[in-house]
Amino acid sequence: VKTAGPAGGQVNVAQSATPTASYTSGWESVAALNDGREPASSSDAPRWGSWPQKDTQWVQYTWDDPVRVDGSDMYFFRDAQPGADDGVGVPASWVIEYRDGDTWREVASPSGYGTDEDRYNRTTFEPVTTTAVRARLTGHANLALGVQEWKVYAEPPESVREVHVPTLRGTVPRLPGQVTLVYADGSTVRSPVAWPAVTEEQVAQGGTS
Repeated sequence: VKTAGPAGGQVNVAQSATPTASYTSGWESVAALNDGREPASSSDAPRWGSWPQKDTQWVQYTWDDPVRVDGSDMYFFRDAQPGADDGVGVPASWVIEYRDGDTWREVASPSGYGTDEDRYNRTTFEPVTTTAVRARLTGHANLALGVQEWKVYAEPPESVREVHVPTLRGTVPRLPGQVTLVYADGSTVRSPVAWPAVTEEQVAQGGTS
């Protein structure tokens, strides 16, 4: 299921990803990161949290096929009161990284890494094609980290490269399982595709399409 994003044409591809984390508290859930549930506040549930693990933690999305992404919305979890010396708080800082082969690289030209409570923090960046992204969160002193929901947005392609599959009369063609998406900078990504069914009636006569 792809959910419409806040910008025209964007889709939230987080819900098709597998979520993992550096550590998850036994009473919290890493699956809450992309369950599609809209938080009412930063103290809502379900959510992911790392208590009692503190310092720097990460949450990660992995896809079976490459995606081309260029933005995210992060909604943090907090249960620590101002000035508390334990609990879960919003990060002091954080970055988004993507997997490039065996290396993790920070996304280029990020618009900002907000840490507000009770709202989504929007970050845009230069598009990257990858099979995994992660948010690396650095906590305040003595506070663990937590996230209510994390949306990641795919850059919409400018076009889908045309597919031409000739077939004989009376023979239903076998269509490819992937198509090529073409982006504004000329780069391409192969993407799974669902075709409408081709029936025997549609190929009963020659010279048709």
